[in-house]
Amino acid sequence: KISREFKNLTIINSHIEGTVEVTDLPMNMHSFSVQENMMSGTFDFKSLPEYMAVLNIRKNFFSGSLDIENLPRRLEILNVSYNTFSGPLRFSSLPETMKEFLIEGNNFYGKIRFGRVFQSLHIFAARENKLDGEICPRELQCNNILIAKNSLSGKVKFSDFFYGVVLLDLSQNNFCGSIDLSALPGSLVEMNLSKNAFSGELKLDKLPNGLQKLNLADNRLVGIIDIGMVPISLRELNISRNRFEGKLKRGHLVVENMP
Repeated sequence: KISREFKNLTIINSHIEGTVEVTDLPMNMHSFSVQENMMSGTFDFKSLPEYMAVLNIRKNFFSGSLDIENLPRRLEILNVSYNTFSGPLRFSSLPETMKEFLIEGNNFYGKIRFGRVFQSLHIFAARENKLDGEICPRELQCNNILIAKNSLSGKVKFSDFFYGVVLLDLSQNNFCGSIDLSALPGSLVEMNLSKNAFSGELKLDKLPNGLQKLNLADNRLVGIIDIGMVPISLRELNISRNRFEGKLKRGHLVVENMP
């Protein structure tokens, strides 16, 4: 049993085994970070200390469901990535204080529905799960949105992403429809839309001026691509395995023409 004086506990990559008796954690514990170990068993989220602000248990073998509605109301960082959690999630019940919500590499399923905007959210990372349905960009008002490798689908209204998005990763899903790059937030630095079913003509002449990386590979996009139209900030462009014709005007960028 942990001493009542403990407020911050960190154990990283130490091959620690066993389970966590959440009810034994001190009531005033602020941060519990047990990452990259071999802990297992069902994790009792509803019994976490009331004032906990940081919970990081990534890369263990914990299982069970994630009861978002029972999380501490002052929680700011939650990272349960790469465990074996499963079940649907009630995103609308996230604590108002949440800044980083990371659930990658689990077996969560269902739709991403926040129902409202969380002004404090900085990172929403849900890659490598089984989430499905369409997304509502207006509800995803955070700086880093990573939802690759799910079963999400439907058209994406890029103009609805809020100004402030820096990283957007929607790759390896089933999104479809056209891509209006002129509607992207001016704050965007990196975007990955590869391995979806986006289609239609693509124009690169109105990309955000600060965009550095753009991956549109493995879609169904067509058109004549003029590399000379991209902003000077762009360092990496991947449009492989589409149906483009192109003009190479900058030696560090390559267009692959597909029949």
